[in-house]
Amino acid sequence: MKLMGDLLDLLKRIASKIELPFYRQSTFVGLSVGTSSIKLVELKKNGGKWKLVHFAFSKLPEDTIVNREIINDVLVSDQIKNLLTQIN
Repeated sequence: MKLMGDLLDLLKRIASKIELPFYRQSTFVGLSVGTSSIKLVELKKNGGKWKLVHFAFSKLPEDTIVNREIINDVLVSDQIKNLLTQIN
């Protein structure tokens, strides 16, 4: 599970440098990092239902993640920052 540990470390580094002004108790952000893309969603609870508020998608170059290991963590970090900017 090296990828999971790398991803958690990367997210901790990103979180320490980024303010998330759109975060509220009834709002949640989901992040999916795959071998070919990164997807980010913002969900908001309205009444008893969740509503998709924002969706952002970024393709990753072929050699960014290899054998479940993040090879270019700077690129992944930058892409996540860009996606957060898009939905903010």
